[in-house]
Amino acid sequence: MLRKKIKVFGIVILMGLAVLLVCPFFSCQKNSDCTAVITVIDTVGNTCAGASVRLYYDPGNGKGFVQSTQTTDGVGKTTFVFKLQAIFDVDVTFQAKLAKKAGIVTLQPGESVSKTITWK
Repeated sequence: MLRKKIKVFGIVILMGLAVLLVCPFFSCQKNSDCTAVITVIDTVGNTCAGASVRLYYDPGNGKGFVQSTQTTDGVGKTTFVFKLQAIFDVDVTFQAKLAKKAGIVTLQPGESVSKTITWK
């Protein structure tokens, strides 16, 4: 009888260890990427394919400057993905003209933000 209890206790301990070892691999991990989808259109609503879109943060002290530049696709869109939340200014260059601070984008973890910039 004692041997049977020891055997059952051993099995319970092994099962507990197995659960502890396996659980971390099945944890619920949320996507923490911050995504900004920027669309550039003209004043009549036509998309601006080939526009250069720059997202940037400039604290003004020469430290912590961050930027990323992409070109819009055939439907005037570009997608930026960052690992951390941030607030970015948006510049757009199209047909050799710069629109400085055309908008502001606020990114939050796990969220996608869409912003339409009207090129004037």
